[in-house]
Amino acid sequence: MPTDDVVRISTKGRKKFAIGDEDDPRKLPVFQVDVVVAFYKWVDIDNQFRNEDRIIPDEASGAYNEACVNFVKGLMDVSTADISTAEASDFVARLREQYDACADFFVPKLRGEQDSPSTSEGPALQFMEEAS
Repeated sequence: MPTDDVVRISTKGRKKFAIGDEDDPRKLPVFQVDVVVAFYKWVDIDNQFRNEDRIIPDEASGAYNEACVNFVKGLMDVSTADISTAEASDFVARLREQYDACADFFVPKLRGEQDSPSTSEGPALQFMEEAS
């Protein structure tokens, strides 16, 4: 029997990912991550390689790519998986998309803050005063 006292928490931030096609001979497992937690872990790794201009220097690109592959393998919990740099980079791009799609749900509103017009039920009515 449902009650109004229950606050339901969905699994909105948990997403499943698969690397490779269904007929991929590597048989890599489907894995699930909390996109918010995983994305912030990636940001921490990414920041270690960027300079003050937010650029990855050429001499760090190999280590950066290796860190990206190891990050994905760690999320998959398969350290021996054969994952290419392109697949790992594509995963990070899809992770970012999923994070962006749900990020607003995880940012608390300030007291008294209104929803944006895109989430409200329609445009607000505006009244003009008549000149007397």
